[in-house]
Amino acid sequence: MGEWELVFGPREYEPDEGRDVQVGWAYGVERDGLQLVINVEVAQSLAAADKTAVPDFVRAALRTRGRSAIVPLLNRDKPPRRVLLTTTQITEIDA
Repeated sequence: MGEWELVFGPREYEPDEGRDVQVGWAYGVERDGLQLVINVEVAQSLAAADKTAVPDFVRAALRTRGRSAIVPLLNRDKPPRRVLLTTTQITEIDA
């Protein structure tokens, strides 16, 4: 199987009420006729943080609206459905 291809995104959306997330970006990926959506979400703590105090890779993900967090996942058999950006890390969530 080949890599997933990025077919759309980022599309900004408001996360569900009650989640500790400020903003999200949806990316569509496709491979062999199968389409998936990967959501990149920014935790409230990161939104409020001093951006100079977070790791470079998290700042890059913010600057690219999640794209830099998505691209490395395109070579996986099954990429995660959700990626959460926090003040210290990028977490993959399969839910």
